[in-house]
Amino acid sequence: PRADVFVDLFCIHQANPRLKAEGLLSIGAILKNSESMLLLWDDTYLKRLWCVFELAGFLRSHQAQGRLVIKPTILGPATFWNVIAITFVVSTDLVFSGIPGGSVTRFLLVFITTCAVAWPILVWRRGMVTLKRQLAEFTFAKTVCHCCMRGHIDDNGGPIECDRELLGTSICNWFGSVDEFDNLVRSDVEAELKKQLAVSPFGYTWVLHAGVPILWAQGFDKAAAIFRHGDVLWSLAIFISGLAWY
Repeated sequence: PRADVFVDLFCIHQANPRLKAEGLLSIGAILKNSESMLLLWDDTYLKRLWCVFELAGFLRSHQAQGRLVIKPTILGPATFWNVIAITFVVSTDLVFSGIPGGSVTRFLLVFITTCAVAWPILVWRRGMVTLKRQLAEFTFAKTVCHCCMRGHIDDNGGPIECDRELLGTSICNWFGSVDEFDNLVRSDVEAELKKQLAVSPFGYTWVLHAGVPILWAQGFDKAAAIFRHGDVLWSLAIFISGLAWY
């Protein structure tokens, strides 16, 4: 089914100051009428004023009735690397089978690959430590905007209106004051982030999805190839081995 999606970078004019201000003033209504919000989190999220402002606005306008979905960005490369690593491990069974010393080589390769697969999990754990510190130290003054990082100069050398000033005005109108906004981030935003990110994203469902190459290559493809050559028992053994790997 089709659905309307709001992406601030594309839906709010970034070059025309008047249209940008109008889009900013309308963001409260947009967030309130949104059924859900997808948050792609990394350890820079709480440093970006636009991101924190939209998240706080969504939580405030929905009062726990909206559907907030938080996905760490590390899930993308982690899933890709996990699929590649598993495929590589399975292929070593074909390359080193029957070769003298092949078992030792295969063990070393599997060990190195397993360590590499653990890297995204370590990155995520470090991110949780960073999140806890950022929430405890969060203030409006410490956040950054893209315009401020560019010195309020566009690609053509012209001036850019400061987002911080526009957002600061909107925050005072919507939340009452900057201090109230800071308190909301440290309470509501902190509670929601901790609730969703405290549970490892590398759960059972993710493992099942990421392990599909094992089931396909070892359990189906290799077993089918052996079955076509007439060795039914060995084909069955390979299929069971693939299920065990999976």
